Amino acid sequence: MSLLDPVYRLFESWIDPFKPRQDYEPPNRLLAYVWYYVGQAKWAFAAMLLYGFLNAVIEASLFTFVGKTVDILAAAETSGIKAQGWSGLAQNHGWQLLVMLGVVAAGRGIVIAYGALIEEQVIVPGFFTMMRWQSHKHVIAQSLGFFQNDLSGRIAQKVFQGGQATGDMMIALLQIIWFIAVYAATTLTLLSSLDIRLGGVVVLWIIAFVVIARKYVPLIRHHGKLTAEAGSLLTGRMVDGYSNIVTVKLHGASSSEEHFIREAMVGQYEALKKFTRALSGVRISLSSVSGLMIAMIGWLSIDLWLAGEISTGSVAFALALTLRLNLLLGRLMGNLNGFFRSAGTAQNTMELVAQPLGLLDAPDARPLEYSEGHIEVRNLKFHYGKGSGVIDRLSLDIRPGEKIGLVGPSGAGKSTLVNLLLRFHDIEGGQILFDGQDIAKVTQDSLRSRFSLVQQETALFHRSVRENIAYGRPGASADEVIAAAKKAHA
Repeated sequence: MSLLDPVYRLFESWIDPFKPRQDYEPPNRLLAYVWYYVGQAKWAFAAMLLYGFLNAVIEASLFTFVGKTVDILAAAETSGIKAQGWSGLAQNHGWQLLVMLGVVAAGRGIVIAYGALIEEQVIVPGFFTMMRWQSHKHVIAQSLGFFQNDLSGRIAQKVFQGGQATGDMMIALLQIIWFIAVYAATTLTLLSSLDIRLGGVVVLWIIAFVVIARKYVPLIRHHGKLTAEAGSLLTGRMVDGYSNIVTVKLHGASSSEEHFIREAMVGQYEALKKFTRALSGVRISLSSVSGLMIAMIGWLSIDLWLAGEISTGSVAFALALTLRLNLLLGRLMGNLNGFFRSAGTAQNTMELVAQPLGLLDAPDARPLEYSEGHIEVRNLKFHYGKGSGVIDRLSLDIRPGEKIGLVGPSGAGKSTLVNLLLRFHDIEGGQILFDGQDIAKVTQDSLRSRFSLVQQETALFHRSVRENIAYGRPGASADEVIAAAKKAHA
């Protein structure tokens, strides 16, 4: 057990990822979608915002300290304080050195520890898991058709990646982009305090950066979204093939499966090339502008020093601050790339997760009241939304205990009728009654809990045999599980 465990637990308790909600359906617009989840952890992200500000101010202060230290040492050498050693420095500049030491040795460490705890103990485990859980809760409530019309691997990937992509996007925005924005503003203020012309060069630098960003950011965002979608499709196809590997092997379909995967991989490859071209363009443009601005600030600083308007320490401070700003702006563009890559993934996830539920319980739906198991189908119509075909004006009366067989060619609607009895789809006309209750007016879970369905294909979860047998009755005893297995001749 670590001495820091109580501190970790304190921060980890900020977000309860499994806290129930009335509604799990997020908005289908990106900003509203992000805020739907971020708003549930707003204090954690506000703490991250504060960290970005404090970290930027301290970072800029370090270079101020470098300049101050150079000036103190230069003055000590010319005034004879150097000969007095540490006692002379302490007597003449003790408070300045003490403040700088306190910020570097203690203040900076505290701020960085605070930021690490917010990111690693609050955002990553709490927010990521909360978003994944709530996305899963909404997706798992979707209709059967939702899952039949997409690849299971792709759905799972989007649900899992959505939490990380949105969290990474917010961390990049508040911890990195915000940090660099504050640092740039601090640099502008400090250099302007030396000479307004130095501040003017920084302003030109920032304007050039904004122009470059305005040109490339939309491109990066667009191609980031396309790359994320292509990657999701590729993953879905690969998982689909691996999940059905027996079918692939039995039919000798390795070649056709390879072509199917290659087609998706080529699409992802082409999308990725366009995305990386935009990244290269922005890096080249930014590097050219930054080189020119560093040279201008260096030349102007030396010119001011020659004119006696700034000290040697100020030159060192200005150049160090400028070089650091150059590194941070380069890092900013890289993080903007990551930010929009994450935004593309988040938007791609949103388009799946934020879909309204396709099959809802009626507002006044009640649990099914079982009495004897009498099923009535009255003038049933169902055409899969095509206007005709499949089932038209079908009526059945299945009495309690009665066994019936449905016979017909493939596509006649036998499986469709079973799916309608279970309300996997809403009927387009007529009624289905269970013990006199319209199944459209009872809850879906209570209806399906009264049916036992042997499907055409074998479906096993990657869990124990007992868990598979008892899936419909999680509280079943060992004896009940064994009895069920014997009845099924398992």
